[in-house]
Amino acid sequence: MASSYELKDLEREAKMLETKLDTFISKENSLKNKIINLKWDSKKYDSKNVEKRINDFLKDAKNKINRITNSAYDTLKKLIQVP
Repeated sequence: MASSYELKDLEREAKMLETKLDTFISKENSLKNKIINLKWDSKKYDSKNVEKRINDFLKDAKNKINRITNSAYDTLKKLIQVP
């Protein structure tokens, strides 16, 4: 026979699961609404703008790589130089 403590634990766990289910359902409904209301923004996603975003991304990546490379080069140069 189950003790009152075990029943309280089960009740507490059931309430937690119910809360999690409610949260899941509300998130699911919110996501459904967002998906239903999706619209294609042709100004933002035309080929010219996509190409510009890709080029900006590549330019940014090159700049970051150059900064890291230059920093490593300067560090090595300082370590190698003999006074």
